[in-house]
Amino acid sequence: LLGKTGSGKSATGNTILGRKAFEVVDFMKSANKLCEKQEGVVGGKTVSITDTPGLFNTTVNKQQLKAEIEKCVEMSSPGPHVFLLVFKLGVRVTKEERDTVKWIQENFGEEALCRTIILFTHADQLKEKPLDEYIKKSDYLQEIVDICGGRYHSFNNENRNNQDQITELLKKINREGRMGKIALIIKKIHLLYLFRGGLLIYAVHCTIQYKPQIILLYIH
Repeated sequence: LLGKTGSGKSATGNTILGRKAFEVVDFMKSANKLCEKQEGVVGGKTVSITDTPGLFNTTVNKQQLKAEIEKCVEMSSPGPHVFLLVFKLGVRVTKEERDTVKWIQENFGEEALCRTIILFTHADQLKEKPLDEYIKKSDYLQEIVDICGGRYHSFNNENRNNQDQITELLKKINREGRMGKIALIIKKIHLLYLFRGGLLIYAVHCTIQYKPQIILLYIH
């Protein structure tokens, strides 16, 4: 789960898992929020969700944020099936939303955008209007959706009894998941342990690129 503070990331994780797995905090408390991983059985499958600190929070140092997000990558090693980029419906789309996509590209690599699904929260704001009409009204939003391959979904976290929204999201995730886990690029992590088929790799100051059948190490 990626997105700005207040977008509804934690609430979305709770809706998917069907329980209060993540604490939903206000803006000030979110400054101290750390990465958190929770699991549950959804639709007969074990689902693992990693919630992340809010992006572009002015109360958090950029380097601290980057370091914490890198922990999230390690927690989901060897990589997540998808990134859910969470946006809040009913608010003006700004340059920060566009920069979020750029941030994913710079920190996780180009392939990550091919596995990113835009998840719009507060779907009740649509008032039964089609989501694609809402997207078309904003050039910024349409651009973001296009960059992410046209993959998007909407959630109403206030209506957790609506299982259809969860089922449809999991179908979209499963389509992406058939391609295997994302080939993540982790840059200059001081110490990283990566298990793959019983093999332990100890890497210091290197870049690791993981793919389903190959591991590439670039020593700096």
